Amino acid sequence: LVCAKGERERSVVEAESEDCFEIRRLSDSKMRYVKASQLALVQANADLGCNMGIITAETDVFRKMARLLPEPGDAVMEVGSATGACTAILA
Repeated sequence: LVCAKGERERSVVEAESEDCFEIRRLSDSKMRYVKASQLALVQANADLGCNMGIITAETDVFRKMARLLPEPGDAVMEVGSATGACTAILA
């Protein structure tokens, strides 16, 4: 779950375009584009009290999320690592 910085509406990332993510608000399903630098993680994994999984359809979105979401101490399982580019991002 993410939100645009300064807002309280929770959203999910649907797609990536240029330097932006397309996000969908959970409250009303409204779609919009937000720059990556303006996204914030709503809750850290530890705050959720459980494990969190993120599934993306596009490699580019996955790599951008890998830069944004993990925090020091998080465990990450990457499935289908292909050439290892995202593994290097996560390292």
